[in-house]
Amino acid sequence: MDEQTTALVKTLNALMEREAELFLVMEREVDRLRDSVQLKKWTQGLTIAQDLERFAVKIEEADIARDRAFEGLCGSLGLPPESIFAVLLSRIDAGERLSLEQSWRALRISVVRLGTASNRLRYYAEALSGTLGRVLEEIFPHRRGRIYSRRGTATSVNDSLLVDRKL
Repeated sequence: MDEQTTALVKTLNALMEREAELFLVMEREVDRLRDSVQLKKWTQGLTIAQDLERFAVKIEEADIARDRAFEGLCGSLGLPPESIFAVLLSRIDAGERLSLEQSWRALRISVVRLGTASNRLRYYAEALSGTLGRVLEEIFPHRRGRIYSRRGTATSVNDSLLVDRKL
């Protein structure tokens, strides 16, 4: 590989490591948000949510830079810009390949970890919302539009309901 290609490999490697670190920081922030919701620290949760928006912008910028570096490296190796990473790796010297593979794995793992943290937060919020909804329905059934059978048990509409407004 020539010096320019080696420099592009190092740039891509550094950008992937940076993006992976951003994902890991964002994962920690999502976990902090979940903890603040569990502890009902709403002001802290709002601050963390605003920080998450800024992290998302940083990750998007890092992703664009990584994509440009990838395309530049593909061009330097005579590959089309839409090539897959495995094809690019096959064209790189063994010494540079290992480091690039490790950075790629770290990036993929950090993305999965962030997705897992996001799913934990979503699951907690959905479970909390469902529980509160059921509690409120039991306390205030007349406010939720519940329909009751002639025996007084809660029921649902199975077929169309026709209302005669003249009666």
